[in-house]
Amino acid sequence: MTTYKEIFGKPIKVVSSDPTDAGAEGQVWYNSTSGTFKTVVSVGAWSSSGNMLENRQNVEGAGTQTAGLAIGGATGPATPAFLATSSEYNGSSWSSPVSKNVAAISEATFGTETAAVAAGGYNNSGATASTVEEYNGSSWTAVTSLPQATRGAMGMGAENSGLVVGGEESSVLTNTQEYNGSGWTAGGAIPTGVYNAAANGTSESNSWFAGGSDGFKNATVLYNGTSWTVSGNLNTARDQAGGSGIQTDALAFGGRTPPNNPSNVTESFNGSTWTTSSATLGTNAKQAAAFGTSTAAVFAGNDPAAAITQEFNFSIYSPIAATWASGGALSTGRESMSSAGTQTAALAVGGRVGPPGASTAVESYNGTAMSGAPSLNTARQYAGGCGTQTAAITYANNPVSGATE
Repeated sequence: MTTYKEIFGKPIKVVSSDPTDAGAEGQVWYNSTSGTFKTVVSVGAWSSSGNMLENRQNVEGAGTQTAGLAIGGATGPATPAFLATSSEYNGSSWSSPVSKNVAAISEATFGTETAAVAAGGYNNSGATASTVEEYNGSSWTAVTSLPQATRGAMGMGAENSGLVVGGEESSVLTNTQEYNGSGWTAGGAIPTGVYNAAANGTSESNSWFAGGSDGFKNATVLYNGTSWTVSGNLNTARDQAGGSGIQTDALAFGGRTPPNNPSNVTESFNGSTWTTSSATLGTNAKQAAAFGTSTAAVFAGNDPAAAITQEFNFSIYSPIAATWASGGALSTGRESMSSAGTQTAALAVGGRVGPPGASTAVESYNGTAMSGAPSLNTARQYAGGCGTQTAAITYANNPVSGATE
């Protein structure tokens, strides 16, 4: 006979307290404290948050959902002007912009809100940039330049363990440029030239990117600190998407699908396989600032330029089977009553106490006990009822009547 373990691949565990991690989803366990079988259900959803103070497109991001940055970009949708600013996000609202040294779009960005890097991009002189700036939480400082100028490259990692990957200059690039907080060295080449892919990671060794251009790609590539390895494909090929999380627990969201359609699709990644989520962006978006984790992400801006901010939040819970319990008894036993109200503020109206039959009795319930209430004017049984404890209606009767109270 087939067992649960053979079907699903996970044995039933005995635990004294419920697991609280997302990896427990689909697992069934026996809680020895409550004496019940349980499981975990996960829920992810996008919601709107506070608008940015400036419309932005081709903007990049760094940080976490409650301590993030939107960096550079351009205003619009009318004649775009390149921005030499960044703005901080605290989980609900954006700060006043802070000046950068260089106005640019499509920079490679990585790090945290108080230790971020912005490198390369396309600057307001019309050239691909090799400039690098660092942010310390209050101001930007120009530092050593990129060995290879690039725009549309993917940035990932930390300020002292970061990557600038691919992008384009005179051609689509396959190189990796590693940053240690003070200088640049060459890392492993990526299998195929790519730019404008979803990407993230908190260090070199857990960094990843997926999709991107040239063309609309769906491949996922992972870095181990030395070389890149191709992994599972996105279900929806796209470029200009947002990415959050690390290579074993990531999200890709939004972006652009052929021929030039903004997307609302979210996919989650477990290190080998992408799964399309039921959680979709409220507004289809591309070329926006992305930052955060697989359970708490932000996508801010759009193309054409907009000030929208969208947040993804993921939670798990252990559903508890419903149970019945005894409540307070009626003062007068009866059947076929009408009723109104809620569990903690209800009415029991009329009913049959036969013989002699219909009753005028009304009782109120406070969630614990029944108590007397004003009687009906007309004895009723099998009547209809609706409303609240303090504004109720009972109607009809048996024998048939159209009277209402």
